[in-house]
Amino acid sequence: KAAKKAAAAAAAAEEEAAPEAKGDVEDAEARKQRKAAKRAAREAAAEGRAEVQEEQKESDVQTPPTKKKKNTEETASKEKDSNGTETPKKEADDSDPNPYRLFVGGIPWSVEEDQLRKDFSECGEIVDLKLMMDMETGKSKGIAFITYSDEAGFQAALKFDGKEYAGRKLNISKANSTGGKSKGKGKGKDGKGKGKGKHKGPGPKPAGCTSVVVKGLAYEVTADDLKEVFKNCGPGPQHVKLFTDRETGASKGLAFVDFDDESAVDEAMKLTETVLKGRAFFMDYSKPRDQ
Repeated sequence: KAAKKAAAAAAAAEEEAAPEAKGDVEDAEARKQRKAAKRAAREAAAEGRAEVQEEQKESDVQTPPTKKKKNTEETASKEKDSNGTETPKKEADDSDPNPYRLFVGGIPWSVEEDQLRKDFSECGEIVDLKLMMDMETGKSKGIAFITYSDEAGFQAALKFDGKEYAGRKLNISKANSTGGKSKGKGKGKDGKGKGKGKHKGPGPKPAGCTSVVVKGLAYEVTADDLKEVFKNCGPGPQHVKLFTDRETGASKGLAFVDFDDESAVDEAMKLTETVLKGRAFFMDYSKPRDQ
């Protein structure tokens, strides 16, 4: 009996232990499946990232944005003519609001604005005329700005450049867009570049000063031109020294003008910023050598 009881007890213990063992096996199998699923997910994600990077590289090679922008700009800058041929597109030029405005220099100081308007109206219809006057003396500076209504009048007046007018030789050229005084910009010896712009006014007049320095001259200006400009300053210039390049002989745009006395220098200094051959010059006192 005791043996039967022991056998029955052992059988019962085995029956109780069997579900537990089965459960352990199932748990281990589940863990393996979960690990395998995680590994497969990581590998799929890595493959997906690689595909995206490859697609981006192919997209960059096939359609570079800078090239597309350039082609778009080139297309926009062209237009087709009547034959269907592409030509560069013409842009409207709004940079010059006064295309028919002239600078007129060399006007006799005795000529008044009404007389000047009457004479130049023979070339065409004048829409604006301004004779420049000295603010201190009220006398003419011998220069004016004249605006015509059309190209015909503008061109007709230009033909009088270099002609005699009441005893003086006229200097006529196209004025800047506003008709104001030049700010010192001009062409260099090779036709390029700019001259000096803004400048300081003359310093104090030295005692016994009988000479002036003329700066910013147009490179076409000659010594005779300067003698003509300053001829009414006292008895006129006694000597004009125009500085030139030793090798080429071209003007440096600088000159010294000597006068007989100090009063003539005072008259000459009033002509600073006069426009001569399309460019305004400015002046300063020249110190005597003994100073």
